[in-house]
Amino acid sequence: MSNSTTVKKGFELHLQVNEIGSIKPTASGTFSDRNGRQIKYNGSVSFKVINTEMVEDEILGEKEVDTIIDLKIPCLHDSDIKPLNEYIRVLKQGNVVFNVPISIPRSVDATTSKATCLLDSKAFILMMEKQMKKQADQKK
Repeated sequence: MSNSTTVKKGFELHLQVNEIGSIKPTASGTFSDRNGRQIKYNGSVSFKVINTEMVEDEILGEKEVDTIIDLKIPCLHDSDIKPLNEYIRVLKQGNVVFNVPISIPRSVDATTSKATCLLDSKAFILMMEKQMKKQADQKK
């Protein structure tokens, strides 16, 4: 994965997360590319959000089609993974609805599955705390 820097920000997309699906923490590691080079990657915590639509198929009749977005939060250090994993599980358990800035989802494979990356773990938690404080203040 190459590093990139935003030179100009002409737009920003936000995704409203209504329900968190599976949560997958991953430790940092290495893998071999096609040329046998060892590539290092940072650990992360990913979670899925899924929309299900009912579509009519001429041959099969009604069927459910899932659109999956896999949200990935890279962590600079493996020590950040466990607290972030626990934090996201608390959001899931509490059915917290929240907004996150995302990049344009890209297809991962030929399925309807999509993937995108979010913020680093500390920025994500700070952003979530601000949103939850704002929601609490509005309820007062």
